[in-house]
Amino acid sequence: MLKILQPSSVSTGVQGVTIATAIRWFGWAFVDPLIPVFLFMFSESFLQTGLLASIYSVVFLISVPIVSFISDHIRAKYVILAGLAIYPLIALSYYFAGVYGMAAFIAIARALNGISYALDATGRATYVRRHTDKQQVGTAFGFFQIFTEGWRTLAMLLSIVVIKYVEIHELFLFIIPTTLIAMFIVSRIEDSPCDYQHKADWASCIHGSTYMRFIQEVMIWKNALKKLALVSFVFNALTAAIALFVPIFLYADGVSLERIIIFSIIANIPFLFGYHAGKIADTYGTRLLSPLSFVLALLMGALAFVHTYEWYLVVVFIFNMCISLGLIIIDAEMTRCGDDRKYGALSGAILEVAELASVISPIAVGFSITMIGQGNTLLGLGVVMVIVALLGVRGLTCKQPTIVS
Repeated sequence: MLKILQPSSVSTGVQGVTIATAIRWFGWAFVDPLIPVFLFMFSESFLQTGLLASIYSVVFLISVPIVSFISDHIRAKYVILAGLAIYPLIALSYYFAGVYGMAAFIAIARALNGISYALDATGRATYVRRHTDKQQVGTAFGFFQIFTEGWRTLAMLLSIVVIKYVEIHELFLFIIPTTLIAMFIVSRIEDSPCDYQHKADWASCIHGSTYMRFIQEVMIWKNALKKLALVSFVFNALTAAIALFVPIFLYADGVSLERIIIFSIIANIPFLFGYHAGKIADTYGTRLLSPLSFVLALLMGALAFVHTYEWYLVVVFIFNMCISLGLIIIDAEMTRCGDDRKYGALSGAILEVAELASVISPIAVGFSITMIGQGNTLLGLGVVMVIVALLGVRGLTCKQPTIVS
């Protein structure tokens, strides 16, 4: 266990960023399982909930190209700190939404979250890629996942008790002190200057040509990198739909807030094994994506026909096992395919793909549930995953890892 918590292949700086993120997520996780329910309370349909949820992703999409440009020209830790500084404002916006019953505060919080996470996540991913050997990057991302998810799970366990004494909006206040601690830790880590030597054209960044540069960067990617981005889009779209709507399904069926939190804790246990998933990703690579896609298709079919609390729990648990491994495989392989001089652009592009999925998926799935029902929508998602399994995962490898016996 000690080897997992302090792996020799993960640099001290990456461990520091991981610890800081874990502490911030600790504060966020007190309310995280209930955010879909909180949004649903301010909506009149699944479609409206999807639209409200997507505000975050739209702002994120607008922000990421600029953040990616910045990340390739300054130290990554400064990008992380800029993102962290916004989180207390997000917490207060959600809190005021609950106090005054105004959806406008939720819209503000979602928009601010889009900016903050663009800075935080791009900065973190850029830092990890700059300070990790390419052949160990899956392990580094896996270490990050197991450590942060461990703290996140602990906070959710505590929230089962806390929610009995406070309202949902009051849980957002836990975000403020943990963010301040995370900022202190990040400010202390070592970070070398980026080695991208081209002069930064800040004027063009501000005036919008960064977006065109971002598109041009994606267009010159290797074919394998483009296909990986497409598979990443599908995996993230499916994840966004399940993460948003399953807690709402449970709430609509009369499940208590405490049981929804318990559901989230158990369903997210697979993410605690991110270190081991990273080792698998570094060993077997993209050859696992096809069977994982088939399993995800079967799980969507399973959710379409049985709607009990226990069945949801089992299916989403297995779903998260597959998603956890699949996304680490994609992250690791995209890093191997990428230009190490432009890890900021690569990190931003990966996040951009994920958030584009998170914009489209809640709206499309919410509309589909409203129009044709929950079961038919889930079956449709299963068909999409079958197509991915059969056609979308070929020719994805830039450099296939060697299987170690």
